[in-house]
Amino acid sequence: QLFGTGESQVESDIVGRHVIHALDQIGQGMESTQFGSFRLPPLLDDLQRHMMDDAAAKAAFVENEARIAAQNSGPRPLALSAQSSSYTFGLSYLTDHRPEGDVVWLVEVYGSSEITTNGVTFSAHGPNGSQVTVVVEPSLMGDVVLRAFYVDDSGAVALIPSALVVSRAPANATLSGFEMLPSNSNFPVETSIDAHLLARYSDGSTSLRYVAPDQITATSSNTNIVSLTSSLHWEILAPGSSQLVFEWAGLKATNEISAVVSLPEMPSLTAQIGDAGVLTLTWPTWASDYILERSTDLSSKSAWQPIARSPVTSNLQFVLTLPSSLHSECFRLRQ
Repeated sequence: QLFGTGESQVESDIVGRHVIHALDQIGQGMESTQFGSFRLPPLLDDLQRHMMDDAAAKAAFVENEARIAAQNSGPRPLALSAQSSSYTFGLSYLTDHRPEGDVVWLVEVYGSSEITTNGVTFSAHGPNGSQVTVVVEPSLMGDVVLRAFYVDDSGAVALIPSALVVSRAPANATLSGFEMLPSNSNFPVETSIDAHLLARYSDGSTSLRYVAPDQITATSSNTNIVSLTSSLHWEILAPGSSQLVFEWAGLKATNEISAVVSLPEMPSLTAQIGDAGVLTLTWPTWASDYILERSTDLSSKSAWQPIARSPVTSNLQFVLTLPSSLHSECFRLRQ
C-alpha cells in the first residue's frame, strides 16, 4: 500500500497527491505519517559503469525510418465507455530497416495547463507491436499526441516523428489567441529552451496545443542572442535581448527574451569561536576547488597564505579547526 491508498498499484497523480498531503500533514491519518531515512542503493562497480558508458557512447539515433499513419481498421480494445472514441495507427516504413524488438508507444494529452496521460488508454498489436489503438474518453479536452521509437535491425534507435491523434477544443468556443511558453523571461546564456504553445479561447479557457515545427513560423530580431533551431527550440547564445515573433493559425504572438550572464555561485565561509578560543571554519564541499587562505595584513596582497592543514567532511561541509591565535586574522576562499 502507498500512503493509505488501499491499492497496491495506483496512477502516478494519486501517489503524488498522497505524498504532498503527507508532507503537508493534510488528511485523515496523515498527521502521524513520518518520513525516516532510507538505505541508498549500492553503487555500480567500475566494470558496470564502463559498460554502460560505452554502450551510451556507441548508441546511434536515426530519424526518417518510419512515420505514424492513421489506419482505417484495426483491433478495438475494450473502450472506457460507450461514447469513447477509438483511433488506430500504424508505422509506415520508409527504409528497409525494421524493428528488432517491439515498438515502444507513448501517448500524451496536452491539457489546460500541463501535459499528462490522463483520459486515454492504448494497446499495441500487429508485427512487433507496430500498430496501436488509442481510446479517448468522451470528456477529454485537448490534443492527444502519439509518439514511438524502436531499436532497428542495425542496432540504432529509430525516433519516429510525433502524430496528432485528435484535437478537442472547448465546446461552443473559438480560438482567440495564443502565447508561447515560456514568455517574457530572463534566461542565462547557453540555455536551450523547448517551447510550448498555449491557446486562448473565446470563453476564457486556455489549453496547451500540440504544434509540429512546420505548422508555426518564428523569427528572432537578433539571432546572435537568440537562435531558433526550430520554431519550438530556442538557443540563448549571448547577453542582450531579442524579440521573437510567432505566427500560427492566422494569429500572431510576441515574446521578449532577455539573456543574462549567470554568475557562478560563491561559497560561503563561516567562522565560529569555541572553547579556549578554538576557531572552527566551515564551507560547502562542492567548493573543493577553492583554497582556504589566511592573512594578518589586509593591506598587502602577498600576505595571504594558504592553510596547509586539511579539513574533515561533515554533512556536506568542510570543517577545519584552528588553535587560538594571539593576533587578529582574516580568512578567505580563493579559486
